[in-house]
Amino acid sequence: MPPEPATVNATARPQFVRASLLGSGVAVATCTALLARAPTNKATTLLGGIHDAQARALFAGHWNLPLRDLGIEAFKIHGKYQTYFGIWPTVLRMPVLALTHRFDGGLTGPSMLLALVVALWATAGIHWQLRARLSPAEGANEPASMGRGEWWATAGFQALVGCGSIVVFLASRPLVYHEMEMWGIAGGLAAGDQLLRCVQAPTARRAAVCGAAAAVALLSRPSVGFGVVATIGLFWIVAVFRRRDTWRYIVALAAAAIIPLAMYGAMNIARFGSPFSLPLQKQVFTTFDAQRQATLAANGGSLFGAKFVPTTVLQYARPDAVRFDAKFPFVDFPLHRAHIVGNVVFDTLDRSSSLPASMPGLSALALIGGYALVRGREQYRRARCGRSS
Repeated sequence: MPPEPATVNATARPQFVRASLLGSGVAVATCTALLARAPTNKATTLLGGIHDAQARALFAGHWNLPLRDLGIEAFKIHGKYQTYFGIWPTVLRMPVLALTHRFDGGLTGPSMLLALVVALWATAGIHWQLRARLSPAEGANEPASMGRGEWWATAGFQALVGCGSIVVFLASRPLVYHEMEMWGIAGGLAAGDQLLRCVQAPTARRAAVCGAAAAVALLSRPSVGFGVVATIGLFWIVAVFRRRDTWRYIVALAAAAIIPLAMYGAMNIARFGSPFSLPLQKQVFTTFDAQRQATLAANGGSLFGAKFVPTTVLQYARPDAVRFDAKFPFVDFPLHRAHIVGNVVFDTLDRSSSLPASMPGLSALALIGGYALVRGREQYRRARCGRSS
């Protein structure tokens, strides 16, 4: 129960933990219910077995997989079939698959729930770090106790992260695509939590944990993982130039960025012979899809580039990228597709939502937080100018 205003505990930590557990419990229960009700069909069964097949291939000492397990996602390299899927969800399955075949094809859902728990734990850690730095101290450097309103707000925020974000959509179906995104989110948030702890007290151990979290993100969802590694690199640059940290911490922080990149590069070399590029021309899907072939021809053999950013940003920012429906959950993707900015050729223009439309609560909180940050910096600047004069 939330604390009474007149009977708060001496410290805020137990209050914060209880509130976070309540909100996280609501989020986990919601996503568990969605996964339990998710349809099971040929697509989910097929895609759910890719990581199992990859694990058993590694047990046998090779990377190549049977075409029947990969389908159109297969890459034909030197007469054998490879996948581009990250290896972390595979590693996570290996202790179970080493003992039994009973759960083959059925571990995607449990893996997604575990990723959700890690993401919520990291979110609570980030929240606590920020609260401890921003709230007034109440003796012995302890943050101020929580009132009833903040207690419920903390619980509500944790629930919002799991029930009012992309997470709840990912939990709608146990697909390996969703699983990799979930672990990318979890790894990114866990790395963020550790980086904030390094700001408070930089240690080599925390840098190492941050590197492990970055590896989870990069070996699950590379597009997320590269962002995490880049952030660690920025922290390393700051640590080098400010010359206040120990050399052990600086070396550990560099390793936290380099080792995940090395692991990703080694995995790609073993599969495709190149550390960071994908041979998209050799993907099975490319061999029969005319639009994919046209896209690669127009974009120099790649599906990535800065020219795609304007279209993506416009779609992610528009507030009308949602429509209401009579069926549960009463919202759906918009009927229109993204408006293309510039003369670019996309592989797929699917119906997609946006940040304000799909995550209105978190988007509103982000705007409020951004405003408070800018206003706080302005007040701090004015205070410094007043003291100096």
